[in-house]
Amino acid sequence: MPLIFHRFFMSDAPDSDSGRIVFHESVSIATAAPLCYNHINIRKGSGEMKYNDEFDDIFDEDEELEDIPGIDELLEAHDMNIETAAKRCDEYMSEFDGFIKHIGSTSDKFGICEKLAVMLESHKTDSADLPWCYAVLSSFADFLFREEDDDEVRISSYLKLTDEVEFRMRCCKEQASAVKEFDSIISDITRSEETVGEIDFRLLQRTVYNLGFRGEQLENNLKMLTDIITHSKELYRIAPLIYYSALMRNTKKMQSKEDYEPNISALLRRMEYGIDTDNGKNIPVLEKHLNVITTLVDVIGGDDVWLCLMGFDRICNIMQCDLLNWENMSILRPIRNQIMDDVFSVFVGGAADNPFYTDFDEYLSEHIYIEEKYPSFAESIDSFTETDDTAVEKYEELLRNGSGEKALSAINIALDGAGVLITDIDAKDSMAAYSYVMAKIMERTDYRIHRRLADAVLGYIPDV
Repeated sequence: MPLIFHRFFMSDAPDSDSGRIVFHESVSIATAAPLCYNHINIRKGSGEMKYNDEFDDIFDEDEELEDIPGIDELLEAHDMNIETAAKRCDEYMSEFDGFIKHIGSTSDKFGICEKLAVMLESHKTDSADLPWCYAVLSSFADFLFREEDDDEVRISSYLKLTDEVEFRMRCCKEQASAVKEFDSIISDITRSEETVGEIDFRLLQRTVYNLGFRGEQLENNLKMLTDIITHSKELYRIAPLIYYSALMRNTKKMQSKEDYEPNISALLRRMEYGIDTDNGKNIPVLEKHLNVITTLVDVIGGDDVWLCLMGFDRICNIMQCDLLNWENMSILRPIRNQIMDDVFSVFVGGAADNPFYTDFDEYLSEHIYIEEKYPSFAESIDSFTETDDTAVEKYEELLRNGSGEKALSAINIALDGAGVLITDIDAKDSMAAYSYVMAKIMERTDYRIHRRLADAVLGYIPDV
């Protein structure tokens, strides 16, 4: 999960009493998740903007991760000593072993993932097993599948894993609730004679200006839109989304058309943007969309952060764009994307699980060497393994039979299918070439099993 903060810079802080805004001070870590634990205080008159002190020990002031929390920080955060944590870790591992026996799986990660996928697909399990599915999908779970001699590494992994599983479960609950609520809100938008709430217009105006919007009619049109929003209890709750949609979908009219009143229904209608290919122009545009919505949610989102961001996901497809660098974004994607974005591998030994690698220190460099010295060979293997799964299916069969180390038959399928010969490679480079082909087969195996299990898990999660 990305742990990057979004900070909104203003030229100066509001100096009126209505300008003091405190965001999400009492919100838990999980419920603050859409903006990646973003806690910002804008204090009256001081110009001071700072993060919640709860995170000062983990994150530095220039928005970068200072350090990955060590065992001491993790234990302190969980209010445990090392002995208690070790005991709970052992209990967790025993519970996991019991779960594996319960589902009748082998103990290797590939076998467990495949078994879980089959059970979920055939509805032979229920949502009570989802925490274990999240655990298996996590990059912190490898200590469950191998002997870990370093107790601190094992305990740290356990604490991170259980935190992530709990986080994911709460995300599911919060997001499903927000989606249901959003759909209910937009199905019946009312207007009241009385003002249902207040929006700091001066702060809003400055925010919009700092986002790059200009125009002689902008102030007046923002006032008109604010009047509409503050006289509807439904629109008031999703105010950031209404402003975002008006500014981004009707930019010219908002900036230059006198007394422009946007159609609210049109603002909430779903739009599909080009998100599958980078044409050189669309990525900056999509990034601006995200910057506008996250900034507006930060500034005027109040307690309805989840509601606004799940609403954003409802009215457009931008959250589904895999071309964006989400790790540097301040927004947490919906749970389906979180799961798909996870770093995942069934090969807990990493390079050591490739039966043809020669030296761990040379593993990556020898693959780069193959790509550079034999580009036609590498391109042919890459193309085949990405489009034809016959070699991967053979390898998966070997894994099911506990014969993953006997992978030469799978490699030969890949070589034949790609139309290349190992004899085209210098004898001294042949082992590196085998290692390269094997690595590509393993990558595709990871992709297939991760996708299958993730899709099966998502089938049990409503409206996310």
